[in-house]
Amino acid sequence: MKTYVGVLGAGGTVGSAVLRTLCAFPVRHILAGIRHPGRAAPEASVTVIKIDIRDERQLEAFCRQCRTVINCVGASDELSYRVAEMCAREGVNYVDVSGEEHLAEKLLEWDAVFKRKKLQCMFGAGVNPGLTEALTYQLCREYRPEQIEVYFSGSSGMSQNAAVEMLRSCYAEDTVSGAYIEAGQIRSVSGYEAEKKLPEPTGRVLCFPLVNKSFSECIKASPVQTAHYYNTFRTQQVVMCMAMAKLQNPSMDRTLLEKSAAGLVQAFAHEAELYESEFTAVHIFMRKENRTIRKSYVYRGSWNELTGVTAALAAIGMEQGKGRESGAGAAFQLADLPWLLQHLPLEQSESDQEY
Repeated sequence: MKTYVGVLGAGGTVGSAVLRTLCAFPVRHILAGIRHPGRAAPEASVTVIKIDIRDERQLEAFCRQCRTVINCVGASDELSYRVAEMCAREGVNYVDVSGEEHLAEKLLEWDAVFKRKKLQCMFGAGVNPGLTEALTYQLCREYRPEQIEVYFSGSSGMSQNAAVEMLRSCYAEDTVSGAYIEAGQIRSVSGYEAEKKLPEPTGRVLCFPLVNKSFSECIKASPVQTAHYYNTFRTQQVVMCMAMAKLQNPSMDRTLLEKSAAGLVQAFAHEAELYESEFTAVHIFMRKENRTIRKSYVYRGSWNELTGVTAALAAIGMEQGKGRESGAGAAFQLADLPWLLQHLPLEQSESDQEY
């Protein structure tokens, strides 16, 4: 009998946040899979087992005990695909915190299988991509603006795995720097505010426009005609680090990729020192007729923690049958967004003015 909500990579920062959220909700039976014993902090509802997901027998035994599996095991398409394949075979819902584009394409191959079994295979159940698209899509449906601008900011350290995934996303064919979306087409941006003062705690930052596949798909599914997305930073250090890595093109060389990721980790650590405390923020400006509606969503903690919280709530929604449909897809496509956003621990603020 399938009893557990399973968490793979439960000993890491994201996995630990998943466990805390599941326990607080609460979920009665949780199976925490960790590679190194002693790294998880279990409560009474958590059963901890050692697992190497590269071992097919161990992975099969883990999945057979679960109704839903949340995968927090770091930047590897191969490992994530292996877990998703096992979940499909064993009739288990699957949640992946990664929104990396190559992984998303692989997971979509399982769409028919998960639909036939009336299950969900959800990717991008993290923060960026993930929460940024969920907020954007929900607000577009609610307000139906003509234009939208999305700004992502935060003060947080970055793990080596997260840095690897971020660099790989930059190399993806569907990620276009210096671009925006107009009438369904990706166009080169010009004349934007490179430096902008955003609501606190973000403050004055440098803005860097880009369009990736997840944001593009989100806008295509909405009524918005013009959409801009910006990553924001206090200094140019992170962007220079990514630009240098892109020039070296380490995407096919694992050693060089790890070295570039280590530099990115240091750049984010320096960025975090410029703020008083950790936070994660999404600021969204919408224009409709003669109005500008500004909404800000702030989490008082790192984006790694918020990724874990978001993934856990997405899985709880699955458990409660709140997903919109079965099959494979991104969180903004499959999750019950009003329910998910209602339960996320986000501070919200809004201003509305004519222009």
